[in-house]
Formats: sequence, structure tokens, C-alpha cells
Amino acid sequence: MKPVITEPKYPSASSSMPLHELMLRKESRHDLNLQQLSQAIPGKRNDLNLLQFFKHRRYQQVVVSWSSCDEQQESRGKVVLIGRNFVILSNLLQRFWLPFSVIKSAYIPYDLPNLSSSSHQHVVFDHRLRRQLMNDFGKTVSGRYELVSRFYEQSLQGYLKSFEGKWLRVQTSAGSSYYMAAVQNGQLISRGKSGSHTLIPHASITCIHEIPLLAPLSFIARLRLAQR
Repeated sequence: MKPVITEPKYPSASSSMPLHELMLRKESRHDLNLQQLSQAIPGKRNDLNLLQFFKHRRYQQVVVSWSSCDEQQESRGKVVLIGRNFVILSNLLQRFWLPFSVIKSAYIPYDLPNLSSSSHQHVVFDHRLRRQLMNDFGKTVSGRYELVSRFYEQSLQGYLKSFEGKWLRVQTSAGSSYYMAAVQNGQLISRGKSGSHTLIPHASITCIHEIPLLAPLSFIARLRLAQR
């Protein structure tokens, strides 16, 4: 009796067109849909365009022009996370969050290549994680916050919940700069030298800086010295 040889089965192609032509067709269709959405929802036009721009520039260097208290600022950094209404950039010195509402323009630096394709955005998944995603996607993703931010576009308020109990440096549109603000129940609470607590509205946030691990310890030490 001859042994039965099973050949691997592959899914059929999604189109009869060449792959490069199919990719161009998809990008053109997506751009057309984005244009129609911008016309139908004028209030979301800026957010939609910025979201699309940063998605295509994940892990690339970008220059962002943004405003804080009527002052124009320019920051350069690598796109590390894209949310529904904000983006996180990082450089050698800091990691900061910018809401789309304060961003005036964003572009690729002239001294760097423009990688418009998504080939540089591939993520290496080990076999165990791949199997868990295939068998129980919801439980696997919800248990690891880095996967949540990868597969879902969270709002700024939703992303703040992952920093529960941590400290952040917050700038607001009123010109106030809170060096230390703790995250409690998804809200930002600043603590002054007199021990008073102030709730920072999400709508007034212009920039959030993540603080190194040892910074809260030095701040608490200075706070106790000031209260003596």
C-alpha cells in the first residue's frame, strides 16, 4: 500500500492582478475613501489625515509642528505608537505624546528617505504567540497591553489607563506645565507643593512627557523639604 503524501494547502490569491498592481489599487482606493470621509465629516478631517500619515510612517523619523499656549513648537522623533487622536514620538532624550488637536503639520525630514510602504513595519511573532492569537485572539490581546495598542486604535483617555499610578509631565493650553501628574482612574491629577490636588482636563492637554523612573523620587524629596 502506497503511503499517502499530503501536500500543503495554500489559500488562493485574492486577485488575478500582479501583487504590485494590487497594492497600488488598494492604496488608491483607500485614499479615495479617506477623501470622501474628510468631506462627509469636516470636523474629523485633520485627525483622519494625521492618522493615515503616521500609520505609514511607523518607526520612522518625523518632524511635527504643534502649538502650545499660542506658541509654535517643532519636535523631531520616531513614531512609536499611533492612537485614535494622538501620537507618541521618541528620541534619545525623551518620549512624548501629542494630541492631534495641537498638531499643525507633520512631514518627513529632508535628510531621511521616505519609506512609504509598510515593509519596514513587520513585527516578528514567535510561534507560541502566533498560535495563541489564532486560537484565542481576544484573550491574548487583552492580556498584553502592547498588543492592544498594536491591533486597536485607542484614544488618549483610554491609553492613559495603562499608566495607572505612574507619573507624567503635562503641558496644557492654559500655559500651565505640571512637572508631576499622577494617573488615577484614567484622569490626570497634579500635586502642588502645598499638597493640593488639581484635575487636568483632557481637552486642555497639549503635550505629555513620560518621566524617567527615578524622577518621582527626587520630586517627592523636594516636596517634603518644601513642606518643612
